[in-house]
Amino acid sequence: MKKLHKLMNVIKSLRFRITFVIIVAGVLPVTLLTMFALSQYKAALIEDRLEELQNASVLMKNDILAVAYLEQASSDAVDSQIALLESTYNGRIMIINKDFVVEYDTYDVDTGKTALGTNITQCFKGTNSAGLNEEDRSIEIAIALIGTNDSGGVLYFDFSISDIDTMISDLQEDISVILLVVVIIVIAVGFAISFYATVPYKKMQEHIRQLDAGKREENWKSGIDELDKVNESVEAIILRLKKVDESREEFVSNVSHELKTPITSMKVLADSLLAMGDVPAEMYKEFMEDIASEIERETSIINDLLALVRMNKSSLELQISEVNIVEQIEIVIKRVTPIAAKRNIDISFENFKPVTAEVDQVKMSMVITNLIENAVKYNVQDGWVKVSLNADLSYFYLKVSDSGIGIPEDAQMQVFDRFYRVDKARSRETGGTGLGLAITNTVVNMHNGEIKLYSREGEGSTFTVRIPLHYMP
Repeated sequence: MKKLHKLMNVIKSLRFRITFVIIVAGVLPVTLLTMFALSQYKAALIEDRLEELQNASVLMKNDILAVAYLEQASSDAVDSQIALLESTYNGRIMIINKDFVVEYDTYDVDTGKTALGTNITQCFKGTNSAGLNEEDRSIEIAIALIGTNDSGGVLYFDFSISDIDTMISDLQEDISVILLVVVIIVIAVGFAISFYATVPYKKMQEHIRQLDAGKREENWKSGIDELDKVNESVEAIILRLKKVDESREEFVSNVSHELKTPITSMKVLADSLLAMGDVPAEMYKEFMEDIASEIERETSIINDLLALVRMNKSSLELQISEVNIVEQIEIVIKRVTPIAAKRNIDISFENFKPVTAEVDQVKMSMVITNLIENAVKYNVQDGWVKVSLNADLSYFYLKVSDSGIGIPEDAQMQVFDRFYRVDKARSRETGGTGLGLAITNTVVNMHNGEIKLYSREGEGSTFTVRIPLHYMP
């Protein structure tokens, strides 16, 4: 039932999960794609700006050299070009002579001073430079001025890209607003889709709740094959759990009755002996035999209960040894034959070959005993029981057939369930408690084996057991 409640909680949280998936699937890719696109756009703008300024620096270099600006320190063409660049790109231009002295500075801060920047120094050594200064957020270009008279010098550009940063920032704000609207729409759509998508799950949840409460109306169908299969499985689990609960309740009632009946009989017999005073020895012996029979019956019930409890212990270990299976079957048949003789039931044993297997001798004896005793108990007058044993290289096969009352088809899936009895009235007469086949099935499974039932009501039953010859933990 815990797993069932867990399933209901999963269904309950399904709407939130669907909404979350839709939001993540709808918003996250768009956000990441937008961030990537802005980053690429910004890089492209900076690259274009750098290329434009490099081209401008080459043109200005040619003009400076053409008019021998370093010697004259004046030129209308150069001055107008500097003014145009300054107003267009908002930057600083310096012209430095061969003595590292600044001849011109658009900011008029370093004019006449010595310029010893890294880019400028490298440029005098013949290495031009152009690139982005991440720290200052500006484009720096240093290009050597070398004329025909080898006068030498450096043209230095330092242009801010704050306008690009501002433009991208404004664009990000606009996109953020758009994304917010998109997120709201996606959330609304997600809730709508999750609502309609989880309607069948909610109905299934309610159906499961009704089943759990014991209400079973018509079968519920969602129209979704996978969901219908899950629902059918859950229905089967609930019904099986309810049948188990009913079997347990019935078992408690039956066992209480079975345990109480022998005690009541013994008390009646003992009270009768006490009330009669002088009792003949024959009658006293008869009464004591009846009391001993009731004690044996009580012991049998208690032993079955104890065996079932031991089977339920997770720490139980098999005591594996080499066991002669033929010998075990013959011992059980010898013990059961007197019981069968009372109803003229013939027991035959067919053995195809000697069989020795690695099994727990005590528990395997329980399997053989339960199958043969049941074949005798639930048989007809003048009936028969056939036991056969065979083996191959991997398994041995035990088959027990009878001419008994058989098992109804609708009960064959439950005969191995604990506490289940096919014919409750007959089980009381034969002393059954509904534990024998459950114990048998458990022992067979512990040996990694398999047990099967073939039966038709009124035509008898056949139980086939397959057990590995070599035990594998």
